[in-house]
Amino acid sequence: MNSSQYRDFSQSSVRATHSKHAPRKPGMFIVPGAWVIVLIITCTLGCESITKLNIPGMQYYRHDAEFEAKKAKHQANWREHQSAESLTWLLRNTIDNGMSVNEVNQAISTEAEPAGDRAESYKTGANYLVTDDGYRWGPDSNGRVIVLFFRNNQLVNFDPHEIQ
Repeated sequence: MNSSQYRDFSQSSVRATHSKHAPRKPGMFIVPGAWVIVLIITCTLGCESITKLNIPGMQYYRHDAEFEAKKAKHQANWREHQSAESLTWLLRNTIDNGMSVNEVNQAISTEAEPAGDRAESYKTGANYLVTDDGYRWGPDSNGRVIVLFFRNNQLVNFDPHEIQ
């Protein structure tokens, strides 16, 4: 195509009409009123009430005395008696994906051991990489050993609802 085949629209009688809404700026939410809703809920319930909701990942933000007392009780019971019930509670309520091995050790209150070659048998049928590192805690009072996998020192493929 040569330049004479292009049409010059600069002199066109068709003009762009302006909408009554300003164009959205980058980074703005599609629903700017959502912040108002969050603010109303926060003011109504209070910040501490929101952390008590059973939302995945919220265990990081629980700082109430009741939760901390339960956590300390279960940590002590796990350390002293290898209580299966306490280990289950700790896994369900203090552990989440993205935590490092040290953070999980602190939450459970015992040091993990590298699972080594035994970890390979747990990797089948799941979303694990050959390079994922397995760490084990246990056995508990029922003989159960928990193996968790970390990729680049971050916990992966962990679902607290699968802990029995």
